[in-house]
Amino acid sequence: MNSIRANQIGLIAHYSKQGDWAFAQAFDLAKSKNVQFNIFCFSETTYNIPFDLKSKDELKNSAMKEKLISEERKLREYFDKYLEDYEDVGFKLCTRHRHNFELKSCMIKNEFQVLVIPYINYEMKMDNLPIKKFASNFVAPVILVGPEHETQFHLNYPACLLSEIGSLPERFSDPALVEKLPIGDRGTFHTKY
Repeated sequence: MNSIRANQIGLIAHYSKQGDWAFAQAFDLAKSKNVQFNIFCFSETTYNIPFDLKSKDELKNSAMKEKLISEERKLREYFDKYLEDYEDVGFKLCTRHRHNFELKSCMIKNEFQVLVIPYINYEMKMDNLPIKKFASNFVAPVILVGPEHETQFHLNYPACLLSEIGSLPERFSDPALVEKLPIGDRGTFHTKY
């Protein structure tokens, strides 16, 4: 069996039941592969965000620094209770408002090879795109979890390829659980299914 090694699994954190479902799937994937598990949280919501957010100068003021420290503490405390004794965990509070840029930067730095994102609701947007379009356009494997139940998965083309060659657990190949997203129309270098 051919296999591509994923050395790090990424999760975009969200404090919701869909966020908990996505966490469970990503954590299980990291544990099963015994790899680094990185949890990313955006200091501003990733959903329906305007493009004119805070500048770097605004992030430097002490009130903003305190807010970021508080957000990172909240992130760590929330997930610590679920992480059991797993030690290969990283937390990153992302402050850029361009989520696609921030995530691609993390991917280039090898902070994840597979990204798991909670699918909160059908109207959800990320980087001002419907979440399915965002996932379809993203160059790394993306697994959306939800929004209706914890075993409802939406895989972009790179994630489907990993699933087909056996690099992801079988549940990500089950046609009853998985929707294969269409190939994106920007920033991708894929051929058709």
